[in-house]
Amino acid sequence: MEPELMQQLRVDDPMEEPELNLDGLEISSIQVLLEPPLDDEDNFYSPLDHFQNLVKLSMSSSQCTSLEGFPNLPLLRSVMLADNHLSEGFEALAEADLQNLVRLDLSGNKISNLDVLKPLVALGNLQHLSLAENEVAGQNGYRDTVFEILPQLITVDGLDRMLHPAATRSSRTRKTAPLLLEARARQ
Repeated sequence: MEPELMQQLRVDDPMEEPELNLDGLEISSIQVLLEPPLDDEDNFYSPLDHFQNLVKLSMSSSQCTSLEGFPNLPLLRSVMLADNHLSEGFEALAEADLQNLVRLDLSGNKISNLDVLKPLVALGNLQHLSLAENEVAGQNGYRDTVFEILPQLITVDGLDRMLHPAATRSSRTRKTAPLLLEARARQ
């Protein structure tokens, strides 16, 4: 594990941490975050599954390719996985039973097939999904298909079913507003 990542996971009490920002740190898979620390005091850190009160996890631009083994984090409401190398394996999020998950950012990944999103239907509270800058986002009518696959969603890429901007948008969605307007024109 790289020292910068270990430093981010080095906390006195992971139960007191509501947010964990691992953006830009090399994390090839979730498994890396679950490895138990060495008994060496210099290498101490808390594995991800010890952050049981985590509400927001951000791992954008982390070169992540696999979510296999994603832990159950019962209070988790927001997962930011933008700009990674994810193309499938989203059943790991469903298997983690993230029943409080409301927002999932998968923009800028390698998703080329919408069928890989089907397991997310098990996340009944998921309301906002970002897929901008994925291969699937270039397909005509892809948002309609995503809303069919995941009927619990309120927005896809910051737009509702009628292609109206959501009342509350993430900073990433605001940053990609020109892309959203272009996509709206394709609909």
